[in-house]
Amino acid sequence: MKKLNLLLIIICIFTFSSCRSLTSKGRSVNKAEKLIEQGEYYNSVNVLVEVLQKNPDYIDALDTLREVYPVALNNKKILVQSLETSNNYIKLAEEKEKVLSLYNSLRLLKNEVLAYIGQSINYEEIQYWTVTSSESYYKAGIERSKISNTLKSYEEVALLFKKSYEILPTFEDSLEKYKEYKKLAMRRIVYFIPNYIFADNNLGKLIEKEFRINIDRSSNFNEFLSLNPSKNIYNTGDFEKIKDDYNIYINIKIMDFNYNPPVKTERRYTDYYYEKSYTENNIKYNEIVNSRPQKVEEGVTYKRYSYTKVKNEEHTSISMSLKYEIYDIENSILLREAFINKEVSDFDTWYTYYGHPIKHNDFNMGLKSKERLVEELCKNISENLSSEILKIIL
Repeated sequence: MKKLNLLLIIICIFTFSSCRSLTSKGRSVNKAEKLIEQGEYYNSVNVLVEVLQKNPDYIDALDTLREVYPVALNNKKILVQSLETSNNYIKLAEEKEKVLSLYNSLRLLKNEVLAYIGQSINYEEIQYWTVTSSESYYKAGIERSKISNTLKSYEEVALLFKKSYEILPTFEDSLEKYKEYKKLAMRRIVYFIPNYIFADNNLGKLIEKEFRINIDRSSNFNEFLSLNPSKNIYNTGDFEKIKDDYNIYINIKIMDFNYNPPVKTERRYTDYYYEKSYTENNIKYNEIVNSRPQKVEEGVTYKRYSYTKVKNEEHTSISMSLKYEIYDIENSILLREAFINKEVSDFDTWYTYYGHPIKHNDFNMGLKSKERLVEELCKNISENLSSEILKIIL
């Protein structure tokens, strides 16, 4: 009997969870409960708060948040306490910020929700955790700066001071520290891309346009990047003159470019169709069919005719070989030298028929224009170029 009751309870829980999955808010609560099972109490609270902002009277979310919120808060405070005596300054700052986030999350909920889950907005705690979170990010920046001597490490320091400033703008000189290390972290890039004219298109300009677009897509990088075109080709002997303004030089060369104009070929075949004739209700019928059956029905005749089938093919392509060199200006060092080879092409096939009474010719779609192929080639090669460069300078 007990086993039967347990089975019924399990079936009810499964059925209830399945029915809840039919709505967005129900799926979110299911997700929160799964996070709780995995010990991810903090993330579970975030999910439930988001649900209750839109559905403040959703009882499943209310009940779950009431149970998990104090657990999440207590666990984070215990973790912060254990990190206080460690040298993991960044982790400590991150966990303090999560405690602050938990307190602030209550400010997103209506009073009736707070009353139901047995919580209230504690402004003293919010003030305390705001100050201590900002202070910890500031200290993490100070400690990280002691072992920083590369662009990437300076960037990490700058972001720590920025985080301190964002949490509490009035804390110490966090803004000034951020600006100081941002300046040290800046990738001040100067680059040269030559002009190359084809089909009234300047390939150099097209590559540059797509190159800058792809660099800009790296949103976390824009803050620490200054990208400047040059009219001159620099060599290591010139670096002394420009090192105060730039720290990275990229020289891009178009080594080879080939355009294969459209080439059309056709292959002719002889094929056959049949005229099927038969009489039905004293009326004579004629039909065009593609084949003659092995066994011919009585009173039916087939007459074979030949026709010409032509397979038309047309092909065009454009290819480019590009070389890039990345230099560390301050130390006059070549960081990387490599080639990028790309090709774009277009192909079309269609059939025409001569001497067939009912078959219609295929529609010839036509090939892409030279201009379109050039744009695609420059876009593809620029995506590859920017990806390769970012790997080096990030």
